[in-house]
Amino acid sequence: MVYGAVGGIIVATILQLFLQGPGKFINPIHEDLDARRLEKYAIPQLRKTTFTPSKIVIQNPVEKSKDVLSYTFYFYDGEKKVSGLLNAPKASGTFPIVVMFRGYVDKEIYQPGIGTQRGAEYFAKNGFITLAPDFFRIWYL
Repeated sequence: MVYGAVGGIIVATILQLFLQGPGKFINPIHEDLDARRLEKYAIPQLRKTTFTPSKIVIQNPVEKSKDVLSYTFYFYDGEKKVSGLLNAPKASGTFPIVVMFRGYVDKEIYQPGIGTQRGAEYFAKNGFITLAPDFFRIWYL
């Protein structure tokens, strides 16, 4: 009997959260979100895209460790300036490049390269250059 009452209260609370007024459902997905805006980033669409080459401009040194050099960089994707963090071995030579992507980061804790530091350092220590572009607020695209 007690479980039935508790279950009823839980169901009523959930319904109250999702119903606004007489029978109006509150959509948990933002009403302004148009999923078609992001279709251009789907793999089939990206395969069809012709990308315009852009120079990568290496800027200020950020950090130096025993084995790794870190720099900020930027390039242009059309009209948009994309910044990021580059890590490279301290040794001279020609090295392969690994492009590293990360997920969402709150702007309160954001800094270039966040979310890729450990992996980037590992790759740089083992003979790779890493580029970690910053896609700050990419979900607005």
